[in-house]
Amino acid sequence: MPHRLAHHPSAFVRQQAQHPVDWHIWGSEALTRAQAENKPLLVFLGHTTSPASQHLAQVCFRQADTARHMNTGFVNVLVDRACRPDLDQLFQQAHEVLQPGSRVGWAPQMVFCSARGLPFHSLACPGGAKGWPWMGDVLSTVARLWCDQRDGLLAQARTVRQRLGEGAPEGSPLWHADTDVRAWMTQARLQWGAAYDAPHGGFGGWPRQAHPTVLAALLHEGQQGDEAARRMALHSLRCMAQSPLFDAAAGGFFHACQAPAWQQPSPEKTLADNAMLAWVYAQAAQSDSDPLWPQVVEATVAFVLRDLQATLCEAHSPPLQGGFCTALATLGGTTLRDSHQSTALNALMLRALVAGARVCHRPAWHHLARETLRHLCQTRLTPEDRLLACAGEDGTLDDHAFLLEAVLDLHAADPQPGDMALACVLADALHERFEDPVEGGFFLASHDAPPLWHRLKPSADRILPSGNASAMAGLARLGRTQDRRSAQRVLEALRLQICMEPASHAALLQVAVSLYGVSPLGSAQSACPTGA
Repeated sequence: MPHRLAHHPSAFVRQQAQHPVDWHIWGSEALTRAQAENKPLLVFLGHTTSPASQHLAQVCFRQADTARHMNTGFVNVLVDRACRPDLDQLFQQAHEVLQPGSRVGWAPQMVFCSARGLPFHSLACPGGAKGWPWMGDVLSTVARLWCDQRDGLLAQARTVRQRLGEGAPEGSPLWHADTDVRAWMTQARLQWGAAYDAPHGGFGGWPRQAHPTVLAALLHEGQQGDEAARRMALHSLRCMAQSPLFDAAAGGFFHACQAPAWQQPSPEKTLADNAMLAWVYAQAAQSDSDPLWPQVVEATVAFVLRDLQATLCEAHSPPLQGGFCTALATLGGTTLRDSHQSTALNALMLRALVAGARVCHRPAWHHLARETLRHLCQTRLTPEDRLLACAGEDGTLDDHAFLLEAVLDLHAADPQPGDMALACVLADALHERFEDPVEGGFFLASHDAPPLWHRLKPSADRILPSGNASAMAGLARLGRTQDRRSAQRVLEALRLQICMEPASHAALLQVAVSLYGVSPLGSAQSACPTGA
């Protein structure tokens, strides 16, 4: 096994070490080699429990001809998207620039980059090798273009970088100095309504995901008197729970469905989806008396406890109490399990346990939430109070913000000494290591992280709420003066992105409406809560 892959924390990366492809991990070694050999980078982003990733790896990367093309013409980089959410989000955004109207989602992604790591071409393949253009043609074409039309490829890479860094200028139709957050929510509400599938519930085309942040925002709007928003959310939740998206036999939600009426579910079940949906169904149970909601929460939590607890990881893994694995899937009768334990996703599951304990009358779940928090503090918080995303990987904005909200949730439900001290440690890290001191808001990677070609300041939701939405909510709840000021500055820093696409910012808008109501941004601070 190549030394560079032997001790990588990702099982997905270690699995590919047996292939004849000369894989590198993302970092200075790969970039230096690409520059020294004057080759482009071929970056493959996949995941252990993605059948499409596994199929592509088995069919393509094990072929001698394909490996020869890759090793001769490229410096090949392997990325587990669960271990590197910063790279995953960055290359997904680049794909949306390079392939307008197309999104990567859970599919494997192949990105061709300049020797300095700037992407100039991107492919996403939901079907693995079956759905990908013939690999040899793709490799030959890109290699030829790199030799014959390199200036054009580099110009395209510079365009991607520019597009990701630009915003709407002042004076454009998107810029309104006196815009209030309620107007943004109203616009998002109209966009969600236009995308709503009235017969089947849910939003958008197929394949379709659950969009838990949108459902949570609609439930919140329902609490404010928007009965149509409430009906839209509850109908979608009911359709999902009574469809193949929800595994009625084993419990838990699949990642997505490929056909209308929530038919043909994908084989993956992820902690991200199930933690978020257990939490959303618990919110539904608080606003509606239908017994279906707590039943779904019970079954979803039972699935996570049975199939995703860390003690059920690979046989050689040491038993760990209180933590949860990232995902599982079934491929050809074989169960694929991702033993990676993300701090951010474990924090989301902690929040789901706290919310579920309330609506399902399960006080034991509070104990399990405490065990999860203890596990995270023991394994992810260094003696210097530096939070890790997993073993050997520094925490991102999501790890800190999600855990801050989880600690505050648990403290509100089951207060214990030390909770608020831990919350302050996490909040201080947000200020010191992630906050933009000039424009406000928070970067995904810390200030001292190895530099990438673009620093993301995530605002839009994907499967999960954006880290900035979570940081804004957690800091406002903590309520110190600096925290309240930083929470307000998130909204000010990201207003352009919200203006351009309100419907993609459900979590930010829900937090903003909760904090500031209909107040204009300029006077929002007075509406901010003063305590946790």
